Amino acid sequence: MELSLAATRYGKEKNVPVVIDVRDLWPDIFVDLFPIGIRWLAKAVLFVFFKNTRKMFREYTSIRGISDGYLQWALSYAGRNLSVNENVSPLCYKKPIVINSPLKDTKFA
Repeated sequence: MELSLAATRYGKEKNVPVVIDVRDLWPDIFVDLFPIGIRWLAKAVLFVFFKNTRKMFREYTSIRGISDGYLQWALSYAGRNLSVNENVSPLCYKKPIVINSPLKDTKFA
């Protein structure tokens, strides 16, 4: 988080666009580890991290998420709606389908 905050500060000072790639739901993931009845306590203890996360996402030029859910999570922290600057970049790819390729049955020595 500290590096991300420094990047947003630098981008703002130098008028350079800053893009973040959201790969985890930090600090929210820590709250989920607590029993439901005391999650408020976890949020209170992690207050500074939640505050910094909001600040960080609000200052990014563009947000990329590994899924629609991750992107929406980040946009909620940013306090903005989906725009042309945001998109989803999954951490996987679709397996190519090979049909009638001349290389399909080729034997390599």
